[in-house]
Amino acid sequence: MPDWRTFRLLLLLAAGSILFTCSKTPKLKGPLPNILLIVMDAARADHFSCYGYGRRTTPNVDRVAAEGARFSRAVSSSSWTLPAHASLFTGLLPREYHTTCQHEWLVDRIPTLAEFLVKAGYYTAGFSNNPKVDANQNMHRGFKTFTAIWSDTTVTTPRKPNNTEHTNRLVLTFIHEHSEKPFFVFINYMDTHRPYDPPEPYRSKYLSPGQEITAHIDTACLDARPVNKGTLKINAEEISAVVDVYDGALNYLDAKIGELLDCLRENGLYDSTLVIITSDHGEVFGEHGYFGHGVLLNRPLVHIPLVIRYPALFPSLVVRNDLVGIADIFHSLAALLGFKGTVATGATRRNLFAEKIQSAPCYSELKLGRIPTAGEALRQHDTRSVWTPENLHYILCENETYECYDLTKDFEEQNNLCPSSVTKDEVIAAFTGMEEQLVCLVEEPQDLRIVSQLTVDPQQEKVLRALGYIGDEDSDITQQIQIEHPHVMEHLKTGIFLFKHDSLPAAEQELRTALAMNPNNLKAPIYLGETLYMQKKYQEALWVVQALVGRTNEEVRVRLLLGKILVDSGKDDQALKQFFKIAEIDPSEPNARINAANLLMKKGDSQTAESHLQKLLTYYPDDLFILENVIKLHLQYRNWKAARRLLLEEIKKNPIPRVYFNLSQVCLNLGKKEEARSYLQLLLNKNLPPQIRERVEEQLKEL
Repeated sequence: MPDWRTFRLLLLLAAGSILFTCSKTPKLKGPLPNILLIVMDAARADHFSCYGYGRRTTPNVDRVAAEGARFSRAVSSSSWTLPAHASLFTGLLPREYHTTCQHEWLVDRIPTLAEFLVKAGYYTAGFSNNPKVDANQNMHRGFKTFTAIWSDTTVTTPRKPNNTEHTNRLVLTFIHEHSEKPFFVFINYMDTHRPYDPPEPYRSKYLSPGQEITAHIDTACLDARPVNKGTLKINAEEISAVVDVYDGALNYLDAKIGELLDCLRENGLYDSTLVIITSDHGEVFGEHGYFGHGVLLNRPLVHIPLVIRYPALFPSLVVRNDLVGIADIFHSLAALLGFKGTVATGATRRNLFAEKIQSAPCYSELKLGRIPTAGEALRQHDTRSVWTPENLHYILCENETYECYDLTKDFEEQNNLCPSSVTKDEVIAAFTGMEEQLVCLVEEPQDLRIVSQLTVDPQQEKVLRALGYIGDEDSDITQQIQIEHPHVMEHLKTGIFLFKHDSLPAAEQELRTALAMNPNNLKAPIYLGETLYMQKKYQEALWVVQALVGRTNEEVRVRLLLGKILVDSGKDDQALKQFFKIAEIDPSEPNARINAANLLMKKGDSQTAESHLQKLLTYYPDDLFILENVIKLHLQYRNWKAARRLLLEEIKKNPIPRVYFNLSQVCLNLGKKEEARSYLQLLLNKNLPPQIRERVEEQLKEL
């Protein structure tokens, strides 16, 4: 990929075909244009041939660009589907509409592009292959017809949860049936989003001669999570093959878009249709230590393609090097069609159709809370980026990374200028002024009103897993989505995520918010109680957890937590009652019996403690972990006879040095010196660290 200086030189050499004027904004004449808005999900800009890629991956998109305008520096507002589409539909940034990983719901009081177009006289239709652009996120508002292709199991499979050919058939049928008035058609295509699985000959089109798609390559094409977690190791050759398959998917999608546009040409609709082709975000293939998208905001992820064709606005090829954002598509249509009542934004509203585009930075954001790496957090804080008109790209993940790249000289972002040339304060300053101007959404009671039935059916869950949106760690709260408002749910999910990654104060804030929004939520107070307990806020934890007793289907978990809080609060007798109650509810629950035995021994009631421990061992006769914990308890309270008896059982099942050593020490405490000597001698036959061996030899000499 050429750097920006080379790119500018190429533009100058081609000046004869480039139109740059700066006088006035074009005016629409005649009837309203049809509008076709195409999002190629996860399509990386620098893999398009019209953006300088070495392969001719996108001849049909290239043709659209050659007949209209191509924007060389278009930037997304995020690096995953939902916030990017929300910006596309509203003209706002993630901080302004809050439809992010923390709020998977576009609130009703923020009007959408489709709603404005309905008022302007358009018949609107949306066709989505992505379950994150759907009624379950309230993203369908304004579309007279909205079709979720991903949910149709007659045309999709878990391996291929999208169907571009079927999408095109539906789109063309709609256009044919609604050609009497201007139409607005939005399409989300998913071929360039994992799982990469284009049909032949596209799947193998770019592979090196003799290269086969091995099981490793196929797995990496289908799911990035094993690669990111390190459970799937792939080498440079295999990474290259994954890129080859991705390019094949891009080429396949380009061909299908070409077929759709050919049908518009054949039906005489092409020149009367404003065609906008873009992406919601890019993709990375190991750059910056990651595969896929949604965790970083580096240039390959936020740099998106954007081409527009409409002869009345762009009569000949225009290449615009102005910095523009995905939200500007909304602003441009608003200016062109005169929308009234758009929501205020603190960001610059740029008109892509104007002959002079206002110069301003582009802002992107990635809110913490989404878990694309299936439990392995790459970063612990929100990430933001600012791409400036001067081609500097600042990336800030507070207290973790401070980055600045000069994209003119370093398009691949190999040389972080911070802190050698750019200070931490300078990076922060790049964000401060812009963020202060943003008009942030403040949640109101009306935002919690659900306007359509929310469901997560088995098909949706399969598709979400196939696309990497949810992992096994989400299973304990997935079903609650069916009964909980998305805003509450996302505060809850984010709080649980932060709790699991030991960001306790931030977790407490999110969980309190979820509980305040819905006091009847029974999942939030459990995690809130655990979060408060781990911060040693015992009295607050006690108030929260006591209120849960008898109200949830997790009674054992609640009472166990309550017991631990009472113990650390010095209320042993009350704690003991909780552990006894758990033993009644679930006699085999190990933690309750061990905790009860601990308190009983502390009180001097070894006999009752022993009965609890014996019952526990009858439930788990072969569980060495439980046996070890019971032995530790006896050792702690110097119950040498019971400890010896259990150690003799353990040594038969697990003859390791630790057991021999413990047994020798117990025998010494019981006055059984010869027995202790025999275990120490057997211990010397084991592979011991030098310090331990020396200690054992010294004990033998003393005996």
